[in-house]
Amino acid sequence: VQSGSNTSSEIESTGKRKQASLQIEETRSQPTKRSKESTEPLHPFQHDPADDCETCFRAYQDICPFLCKLAQRLGKSKEELCIWDPYFCAGQVKVHLKKLGFKNVVNENK
Repeated sequence: VQSGSNTSSEIESTGKRKQASLQIEETRSQPTKRSKESTEPLHPFQHDPADDCETCFRAYQDICPFLCKLAQRLGKSKEELCIWDPYFCAGQVKVHLKKLGFKNVVNENK
């Protein structure tokens, strides 16, 4: 193969990558919908559906001792410690942290 020329497998691979890239871009440009029946977007901003992941409750249980120690060092209770999580998916961050006693959590869909 000469320098600068593409083999058929390279062209096919590149074509598939371009097609996949275009599909991702199309997805990013459309707000996620709540359900098939609803026309209301899940998020008021464009986002990549691959980012729609919620952290499980067990993971919050794992970091709870660290958050408690942080609150203690800051001279605050768990209830007073302000936790800001900018990555909103479906709102479970607040639910999980509230179960662990952290009530001052900012995680909003905007």
